[in-house]
Amino acid sequence: MSEFIEINGDIFNVDKIQTLTYTDEKNCLGKDSGVYILTIRMERDIGSEAKAYTSKKKRDEDFQLAKTQLMEKRSLMKGYSCK
Repeated sequence: MSEFIEINGDIFNVDKIQTLTYTDEKNCLGKDSGVYILTIRMERDIGSEAKAYTSKKKRDEDFQLAKTQLMEKRSLMKGYSCK
């Protein structure tokens, strides 16, 4: 049975998430442009997303929430047995 998590209003299949990363975008002069990216890379890039935030705090909160949900769901799935 597939498990899903919600990240900033979008639903993702836990089994298909390959990586969850974040970056701070810089402008052409190398200065912080105030755009903060949360990237959800999916298996075979199907459904992969890069979410842009204007607030680093909000991006970091979403990252931590998603990370916590992933770790909880994956540890539950590892302990599951179809006997």
